[in-house]
Amino acid sequence: ESPHHCNYCAKSFTRKDHMVYHERQHTGETPFTCQFCPKAFTRKDHLVNHVRRHTGESPHHCNYCAKSFTRKDHMVYHERQHTGETPFTCQFCPKAFTRKDHLVNHVRRHTGES
Repeated sequence: ESPHHCNYCAKSFTRKDHMVYHERQHTGETPFTCQFCPKAFTRKDHLVNHVRRHTGESPHHCNYCAKSFTRKDHMVYHERQHTGETPFTCQFCPKAFTRKDHLVNHVRRHTGES
């Protein structure tokens, strides 16, 4: 059940906030503006990550070394280099990857998609 329907296309969403983010793709609305430069964003979390580039804040610290990161997902990807964890496995061959986007690119080699 997806009770939240986009006013601009046929997509629907289980969460209202996801619908709002999606509708901003149609409207071009960017309500979250950087205080340091003219950039503006559709989502507050995107603004927060951007502002960290200006401030140098890196709140996500690797549990294995001294590196720190502005984004949690970047820290997770980095920590997998230490642990060797490869949670994304190809359905066509035994290869596994630390990141889903790397798996998606790899699978395209099997399927011929570009």
